[in-house]
Amino acid sequence: MISPLFSYLFPAWQIFTGDALLVVPLFPLQTLAGFGTGFILATKQNEFGKHVSAMFVWIIPTIWFAILLLAWTPHSVFVESRWQHFIWSNEYASKKNQLGTTLPFMTSVAYAVGSLVGSKFSRPNETKSASELHENN
Repeated sequence: MISPLFSYLFPAWQIFTGDALLVVPLFPLQTLAGFGTGFILATKQNEFGKHVSAMFVWIIPTIWFAILLLAWTPHSVFVESRWQHFIWSNEYASKKNQLGTTLPFMTSVAYAVGSLVGSKFSRPNETKSASELHENN
């Protein structure tokens, strides 16, 4: 158990706790994983990663995020704002909401961007498949 005084004096200690990935606002590790997955799948020579739906995967989570962001009302004037609640807050109730709204939004946008960037880096298949070689002979 870490004392509150120790946590106050050394805030970076949270990195070593079990929920460190959920403490960081905007979920950078999960966002990076979404970008990497989109990028890798877009550079592969298969139809799944190159399908046009990969560019539009962000739409439903964005609508979900926008609806809940606009529908959220604070219980008091002295609590956090909407943006703080859904993006920056470390309160337990805020983190619960962020897991269902901000996390899917951030990862889906990162996946779509990764897919777009990956499609720009993908090279056409320069080697012929076995069936193409057989047809030419």
